[in-house]
Amino acid sequence: SVKSQDLLTLEDVIKITVENNFDIKIAKNNIQVAKNNNNIGLIGGGQSTGGTVSGGTTGMLPQISIASGSPANPLGVGQTVTTLKYSTPAADITKQSLTSYNYAPSIVGTWYFFDGLKMFVTKKKLNRAEELSNIQYRVTVENTLLNALTAYYQMISIKQYIKSLKLSLTLGSDQKQLADQKLKTGTGSNVDVLQTQIDYNNIQVQILQQQNLLNEQRINLNNLLKRPAD
Repeated sequence: SVKSQDLLTLEDVIKITVENNFDIKIAKNNIQVAKNNNNIGLIGGGQSTGGTVSGGTTGMLPQISIASGSPANPLGVGQTVTTLKYSTPAADITKQSLTSYNYAPSIVGTWYFFDGLKMFVTKKKLNRAEELSNIQYRVTVENTLLNALTAYYQMISIKQYIKSLKLSLTLGSDQKQLADQKLKTGTGSNVDVLQTQIDYNNIQVQILQQQNLLNEQRINLNNLLKRPAD
């Protein structure tokens, strides 16, 4: 049985990088955070509650709060049950009760509508923060793709160089055999044989070096793509 390896295309590198890279995911989440913070209901002085921009309390919009009841009756709905008793114990009627209900909810609205233009300055600041988060996202995507594509093309370049070295190794083997034949026929020298052997060995060393470099680039690309090591 024969199993072929999947081909990693340039489009695959771009797609996997954008989908899997953690830096890109964080930058994308930061956009949503900045967008949520840039809300007119979360801006301004908040003098009535001591709120801040980061705290996100009162601001350009009024604050509505509902207050009612006790922890036992959070909606302000109470029920009172009273058992009927008589002064003469013999006349008591058991299991007879008088039930009453009470309702006490309240709604409070607070609008701190002017704080010395602080809320408007804060809104502009949050607008810039949201714009900055979008720019940072683009920079993160571009830098990450640049690193991934650089590693991808370096792998292609190294593979092509290995092919050329293997071709040179074949030619070096032919030159070595030719030098051996010349030495046997008396038309060559032992120096030529040794020189061709040295050249042949140097090409083999370069191939091993490039193969190690190719493996390093493969590991680097896998790290950028967040793919399994295998």
